[in-house]
Amino acid sequence: MSTQSEHRFGVTPVTLAALTIARTAVNVSRRFTYLFVPALARALGVSVGAVQGAVALQGATGMASPLFGPSIERWGRRRTMIGCLMVMSAAGLIGSALGGFAAFTVVLAVWGLGKMVHDPALLAWVGDRVPYARRAAAMGVTELSWALSLLVSAPVVGWLLGHGDVRLVMLAVGGGLAGGALLVIRFVPATSVAAERVVRVVSPWAAWLALSVPARTAVLYSFLIVVANEVFLIDLGVWLERTHGLGLAGLGLAALVIGGAEVLGEFLVIGLADRFGKRRMVLWGTLLSATMYVMVPLFGGGSPVVALGFVFAAFLGVEVAFVASFPLITSLAPGSRAVLLSANAGAHAAGRLSGAALGGVLLAVTGEFLPVTVTCFAFGAVAAVVLARQIKEDRDDGVPV
Repeated sequence: MSTQSEHRFGVTPVTLAALTIARTAVNVSRRFTYLFVPALARALGVSVGAVQGAVALQGATGMASPLFGPSIERWGRRRTMIGCLMVMSAAGLIGSALGGFAAFTVVLAVWGLGKMVHDPALLAWVGDRVPYARRAAAMGVTELSWALSLLVSAPVVGWLLGHGDVRLVMLAVGGGLAGGALLVIRFVPATSVAAERVVRVVSPWAAWLALSVPARTAVLYSFLIVVANEVFLIDLGVWLERTHGLGLAGLGLAALVIGGAEVLGEFLVIGLADRFGKRRMVLWGTLLSATMYVMVPLFGGGSPVVALGFVFAAFLGVEVAFVASFPLITSLAPGSRAVLLSANAGAHAAGRLSGAALGGVLLAVTGEFLPVTVTCFAFGAVAAVVLARQIKEDRDDGVPV
């Protein structure tokens, strides 16, 4: 018999917690680099540009995610999650043993691809079980892992890098991923509803062509908003160091500010999106983040407190948009959620690659942060227009209430 909590979310609280903790470990592998780019460069004995290139490569590997969409449908969501966690853990442990910039770069690439296959499987698993009317709350809980990953990793990575040891960072992340795999094995049910069945093998291209126009448009929206955020984030740590002289402790504080904004954004989606409207929250979050990007250099150059206040608002907006977009997207292709979510993950990866490369070039060419943030605003504004004109909500996507 289902508990009251299970009836509300479609899954038990223990299962939801296990998925969230495992995903936190996955997200740590993606998040710890950004604000510590200069410190990583010093610890590895390479240039800032080299580390930014490794981060861009991590994003590039995720572009292969759409290739795995049909396979996730065939292998099953749970099996895919476990496999990704185990491979990512092994990469971290091996990279820690080898050390050096080359090993670090390869580990980031494996982690980037692993996350972009793991996340669609997890979101499809939740989408299969939770009715659309309550899906934002359930997915919002798992999305707490994004903020938690930064809040957990920022002080730990800052301390480890303060001692100049990147090997310990890879070891710690690898161990966390192994723990996540054990949680999924123990607490996530081995079988799911209809979408967990074995399906016929189709090519990724055929699967993409089978998606509706709104579903494909949602992938474009995701690409645009990720480019905006990535351009901003890849240069934020450098700007904070140059403008306000923030060292490792100050950058750790900035990471906590971002993490706090994301926690608030995730709780806003958990509490409001199912009632207020997922599409509406995505739209307002997109517009808020785009505007706040520009406010950081315009009004934050004289005070780090003011700058971090606008950073908080920017990441609050983008997190609301991100988290509310996932349940919205799952409603657009109920018969092939993993395919669409994998394509969406590929768009995220392409956006991160494009944004990291574009952000590095803009800062190098202009030497100023304002042109960087104006570019972010432009991408965010186009994303909002695409969303408003092309994407609607399907409130009845076949999951029983």
